[in-house]
This record gives sequence, C-alpha cells and structure tokens, in this order.
Amino acid sequence: FDPLMRWVYAELGVCRWSAVAQPDHRGILLRAQAHGLRYGAVVSVLDSGPGGQRSFGTFARLDREFTDEELVLLGSYVQARHEAMR
Repeated sequence: FDPLMRWVYAELGVCRWSAVAQPDHRGILLRAQAHGLRYGAVVSVLDSGPGGQRSFGTFARLDREFTDEELVLLGSYVQARHEAMR
C-alpha cells in the first residue's frame, strides 16, 4: 500500500515524495509526516540485463524539500551502492 514502494517498482530514477503520483489510500505519507518525515525523495535503479536486480532508497528530512543537486547526489549514491553489489 506504500505509494513510494509502488513508485520504486513502476519507475526508475529519482523523485521527490511530493511528486509521486501513486495513490496513497492508506495515508502512509501522512503517517510519515506525523513522525517528522515531512519531505523526502525516492530512488530506483535497475540492472539492464535479463533478470535485472533492483536497488532503491528512500530519504527523508523534516525541514525542506531536497534540492535538485541533492537529488542528483542521492541518485548517484544509490547507483554506486547498486553497482558495488554486482
């Protein structure tokens, strides 16, 4: 039911939580906000080969949206960790 996990398996790249278009019928992101996880980003990477492995990460902060530069860094970080596991 988590819209971020649905995004991870439907998309590739980096996205702010506020831009995730997946429905949140169970209020998962509202619950996260109640715990101080107000702003966030989600990253999804996938191997290009058959049976490719997927890696993902979700990141949160309470004070502001991630900047475009921070999104690039988060995407690069997850991609590097993904490649290190191959």
